Amino acid sequence: LKVFHLFSRVHGDLERDYNSFNIAPTFFSEGPGNYRDIIQNRRNDVVFNPRIGSFNVETFLSLIQADGYNPFTVEAVAFTMTDIEACKRVATQAVGEADGHRAQREALTGILNGGPFRPGQLFQLMEDQNIELIIS
Repeated sequence: LKVFHLFSRVHGDLERDYNSFNIAPTFFSEGPGNYRDIIQNRRNDVVFNPRIGSFNVETFLSLIQADGYNPFTVEAVAFTMTDIEACKRVATQAVGEADGHRAQREALTGILNGGPFRPGQLFQLMEDQNIELIIS
């Protein structure tokens, strides 16, 4: 089981001016988020999906700092693919091997190998470049 946490904002009410919200219109809400709010919102995950097991506890306890304090915010996860051959394999599986898909394969390979990306950014770049997936 692979777990990916989505969160979109820091603590507070949207209607209060002083909270300064900025929720981007992306495919996934990817933070940053308030540590305490995120961990509180994860408390029922194992009830709805028991396969999560101790993942949440391990993940969030690992963020506690050496001085015993927890971080105020949690940033989103970014992925990096540095192996160009792995990027080509993923792109081929995602868009297909047909000659007509070569431009999409090359574009997706470039995105994957172009530096750190978040899942929402990946999907936005694929939409911007008209890359259509053959897998779901």
